[in-house]
Amino acid sequence: MLRKKIINRNSIPFFILIIIHLGMIMYLLAKKKEKINWFVLLANIGFAYVLEYFVLNIFRGYKYKPAIFKKKAVDNIFGAILSQGIFIPITATFLTATGANWLWKLVFTTYFYLIEHLFIKLKVYKVNWWRPRYTFLLLPVAFSISDGMKTALEGNKKWAKKLVHYLALSVISVTTLYIPASMRKIRFGIGFYHSWREHFILAPLYGLYLSFVVFINSKNSGIKQKIKVILFMLMSDSLLCYMKILRTNFQHTLVRISFHIFLVAFSNTIKEKLRRQTNNVI
Repeated sequence: MLRKKIINRNSIPFFILIIIHLGMIMYLLAKKKEKINWFVLLANIGFAYVLEYFVLNIFRGYKYKPAIFKKKAVDNIFGAILSQGIFIPITATFLTATGANWLWKLVFTTYFYLIEHLFIKLKVYKVNWWRPRYTFLLLPVAFSISDGMKTALEGNKKWAKKLVHYLALSVISVTTLYIPASMRKIRFGIGFYHSWREHFILAPLYGLYLSFVVFINSKNSGIKQKIKVILFMLMSDSLLCYMKILRTNFQHTLVRISFHIFLVAFSNTIKEKLRRQTNNVI
């Protein structure tokens, strides 16, 4: 659950960065003719989520402390979503959209390097085995991947469109699964006690699995196929509940049905928009 005072000493630095990166989003919105940038953004978020899953969820390289949620584990992941789902991917997309050269990329790499040090000093971010220099080395790679994705999409590369399609689904499913968890409506785990560590290892994997199920069935857009996919996902939910890997309640079952319907609908939408943007079949 949320804290009574969301704006506090720990959260202020995160909100300042949100405001800064909202400015970059406004720039992308202003470039209405270049809708391809939004596909690049979704891909960047997807790539960041995958890296974050291993560095944070599995190997616990660092810990965020935005102090927005009462539960430390939920608060930690929320900080990661801000960092990997907003700050870095938006910056990478912004640099790609503006055609920034290597000098500007170095400037923003240094910018994040200094922010990481500042957050450590402010005690809103704690490193375990991770070091800010790793961020400094990896960010240019992320910026290059962002540029490469835009080039591939503009070149109508089939693999790029399929990859963006799957990553977009993954971003939606993994992020959406976080919401009911933050409200303590669902919990993944093994055994009698479902720890938050277990949850944040299993939940993203399940989100990736659901995304894959929708993705591989996206070629057939008929209503019968859509219903089959939704029923299959509900059966997967039921199996996990039966095995006591997923704990939820009836009220959330209705929410999950809505979530599965939304995921299928989103898949059709993103696929159609990719087709129109690139004037090709995916």
